[in-house]
Formats: sequence, structure tokens, C-alpha cells
Amino acid sequence: MKRRTLLLLPVALAGGAATRSLARDDTPLREGLTAQRPAMGTLWQVVLPPGAPALGADAAERALDEVTRLEDTLSEFRAHTEVSRINAAAGGRPVPVSEDTWFVTEQSLRYAALSGGAFDPTWAALRPLWDFRAAHARPPSPDAIHARLPLIDWRAVEMDPVARTVRLRRPGMAMGFGGIAKGYALDRMRALLRREGVRDFVLYSGGQVLAEGERAGRRWRVGVQHPREPDGLLGALQVTGAS
Repeated sequence: MKRRTLLLLPVALAGGAATRSLARDDTPLREGLTAQRPAMGTLWQVVLPPGAPALGADAAERALDEVTRLEDTLSEFRAHTEVSRINAAAGGRPVPVSEDTWFVTEQSLRYAALSGGAFDPTWAALRPLWDFRAAHARPPSPDAIHARLPLIDWRAVEMDPVARTVRLRRPGMAMGFGGIAKGYALDRMRALLRREGVRDFVLYSGGQVLAEGERAGRRWRVGVQHPREPDGLLGALQVTGAS
């Protein structure tokens, strides 16, 4: 069963920034700014506080461009992406990849090893067994699941650092980065904003939040959703430099 998201979207941000048109000068923003865009199956937002440099509005758009670029590289739902090409070539030739795909694959295998396989990027071989959009969705049979389990094995992902290629050893294997790609994209957005001189911001990716710097001299406050009351809060976290 899909767990309810705990961290709310910016409406739960105490004293949240107002949305305004993108500025084109270097005067401070009076009302703050929220820039947003759908990507990776959810809504991404960059929130800048009042007093942030107005040029941060352009940086916010470039940060969202970075998410779009990474989706075109790491998504297993688009046929042309590097991950889809790796999956299509499972059991066959190695696939040359970019630095982004290499890093996310490498980190996925690292956490698979640290967790004893509890985190496993090759889980995606099971995806065809579930259809959450069906009118009468049903869980797959134990036999159907058992038949695909041999395809789930992070140790069967081969990486060649010299050629910078990735290969899935067995036909039918598939990788999916749903458990790590959004976090990587948030890290890349953070690096881009800081490189362009933006120090205070909150990034939202669906239920995941990355907070940096301050708002009005205080840490950002993020509401924690009540698990049984969709519009209720259990409380708020004061965070900075954290995700």
C-alpha cells in the first residue's frame, strides 16, 4: 500500500512566500517567489523568501530546467532515456551512460550493499505485475511474483568505469530510480542555486523537502501532515541545510 506523504507542499510553509512574476533585476524580492513545474510524476517548486535577490528568479527557472534534463536522462518511463536503453539491452551489450546515470547507478548499488538488498534499483522487474490505474486493481498472485524474483538482484548490475558503461546481466532485468532520482535532482538544484549566489530557499519535490538558509532570520518551518487527517498537521519542523 502506498504510504501517505508526510511533508506537505508549500501551503504548509509557515508564512509561505507569495507567488509573483519572475523579476529581471537585482533588487531584493519584496514578497518572495514560488516557481514551479511538473516533472518526474510530481510537482517541483522553488521557494525564495522576501529579501532574496531578484536574480534568483532566473536561477530558480534554471534549477527547474535541471530537473527536466535529469528526467530525460533517468526516467524509466520514457523510451529514449539512458535508463530505458539499459533496460532494453538487459542480457546483451553494455550501454554507455552520462555522468548523471553513472553516479546514480553507483550510489544505488552502494546503498543496496549497505542495506543488504533492502534498497535495490533492479526492483523494476516487478513493475508490470501491478496496475494502479486499472478500474479494478488487484495485487498479483504469489506465483507471478515468485517467477520474477530471480530478475531482482543488484549484484547483477555490471559497471565498467573505463568505458563508463552499465549492463544488466540477465534478460528481463530492469532498473528504476524512483527511490533515489528525486533526491539526486534536489541535490543538483541546490548546487546550481548556491553557485548562482542564492543562499536562502526551499525546494519541494512532491513530499520531499530540501531547506537551505533562512526566512526572515529564522529556519524554514515545514508542516508534518497528520496520517489520518489529510488537511491536518501533527506539527512543524524547523530545518535548514537539510532534506
